[in-house]
Amino acid sequence: MPPLLLSLLLSACGPRPVAEPSLVVTQHTPSGPRVARVTLPDGATTPFTSLTAHHGALATCTGGRVLAQQQEGEGVRLVVLDAEGVHPTPLAGLRLRAPVCTAEGAIVVEAAVDGAGDLYRIDADALTRLTDVDGGSFEPDLAADGTLVYASSRDGNPEIHVQATDGSPARRLTHHPAEDLRPRWSPDGHALVFLTEREGPLRAWTMAADGSGARPVLPDATGEHLDAGWTPRGDVVLVVADAQGQDVVIADPSRRRPARRLGGPDPDDDPQVSPDGRWLARTRRGDTTVDVVLLELASGREVVVPGAWGARWLR
Repeated sequence: MPPLLLSLLLSACGPRPVAEPSLVVTQHTPSGPRVARVTLPDGATTPFTSLTAHHGALATCTGGRVLAQQQEGEGVRLVVLDAEGVHPTPLAGLRLRAPVCTAEGAIVVEAAVDGAGDLYRIDADALTRLTDVDGGSFEPDLAADGTLVYASSRDGNPEIHVQATDGSPARRLTHHPAEDLRPRWSPDGHALVFLTEREGPLRAWTMAADGSGARPVLPDATGEHLDAGWTPRGDVVLVVADAQGQDVVIADPSRRRPARRLGGPDPDDDPQVSPDGRWLARTRRGDTTVDVVLLELASGREVVVPGAWGARWLR
């Protein structure tokens, strides 16, 4: 085909539309909370499964699976939701928090089963306790290579530890009298962001994967940082509570670019950036309302999902 004709054909076809990511939220209904799928760009919701009550989405895994909790007696059970329905796991307790999925499809989750929270691994119907220490272990996260990071008070003060998910011995990364909490791996697995009281108020710091080079994300920060995570491009996304209010802030950990504050009329929390980096979901809590607000980062356009919270992007 002549080059000119090929160029004309490509121009006529135009650019291909960009596929929008999708996500799940926990949404209030008259029969109780349900897990709902949200489609963009309009923000329409549909039930993720036919079961609507007593579910709360906690995390998502590859293949479109959703990890949720289902009320069971005085406690909750971890369940897996997918296109075929609801699949109970063997783990139930008084509290479930921060489940993550391994590349092999196993689940690691913090659970309070018989006292302080500890970490458990679920492989199909098999349940393995990964940590069993005084003071508990909590807030796990997994790197792409399968390395588990979490906070633990086994030495009397919350510190950051890493270990493999096969239950092998842990290695302590931080050694500081202040509390170190909520570690999260960077997308490339070379760094961690965590919350610490080293400056007094709880603030976000970063460090290398071996625990070296710890420093504040925002060196001139005021107020407290309530949460911290990463964007796909390697920026840190924070929840900042200070004199200006409670807002989401996106910051460059190298400090070469200025931080971007995403202010709103009411307090925002639980920021979650889409896998393609184009959208940011956050929960906005008013005096009598709670909504998921989806922000298209490039344009500033917002889409509101009313009566919803806990957005998690599908993978």
